[in-house]
Amino acid sequence: MFSRSNGRARVTPRVMRKLALDYPVLQEVNPRVVLVSIASQGLTGPERDYVSVDPILQALGGVASLTGRPEAPPQIVTMYADPLAAVHAAGGVLAGLLVPAAHRSRRPY
Repeated sequence: MFSRSNGRARVTPRVMRKLALDYPVLQEVNPRVVLVSIASQGLTGPERDYVSVDPILQALGGVASLTGRPEAPPQIVTMYADPLAAVHAAGGVLAGLLVPAAHRSRRPY
């Protein structure tokens, strides 16, 4: 699950909760930890444990209905949700590294 070379994990927030490796637990081990959690359906609500990829998110958001020809099924031409989420996550990590641990909130956003 964890890469020995860089400490990254590619698991869903649900798995992290089940393994008792959510933010409060990890912060007890390392107060400077910065945890990024990207959940396609949000961190709360009935669909929070769903896993999605870019084409599904575009369909759910209605963007897929704006592409293609009227007489044909929607076509997803450009994948933008995944890289956009990654850029925002990277910005969040950088911001988290700049904020001293004493000023970080103990609750996830």
